[in-house]
Amino acid sequence: MVVSPPWAGGKEIGVFASRSPVRPNPIGLSVVQIKSVAENRVYTSGLDVFDETPLLDIKPYIKDLDNKPEANYGWLSNLDDMEHLTLHIRGIPHEH
Repeated sequence: MVVSPPWAGGKEIGVFASRSPVRPNPIGLSVVQIKSVAENRVYTSGLDVFDETPLLDIKPYIKDLDNKPEANYGWLSNLDDMEHLTLHIRGIPHEH
């Protein structure tokens, strides 16, 4: 399965190499902040899912284990407009 993300300049890549919501299963991974827990509900911020997406598991973020400073941008590094995309990823205000 391949997708062409709108920010990839027409490049087709494998669905598992993208952040596409069009996936063969609805499983994803997000690092979130837990705001509160009330009865059987967990309230978060920063959850990168659609409404009604099942939550399968919650694990604590452990900086020494989960931080990957050696990680790179993979196939994104080859995009013509990688610098502009990086501004979006980091949430840095800029002119489009």
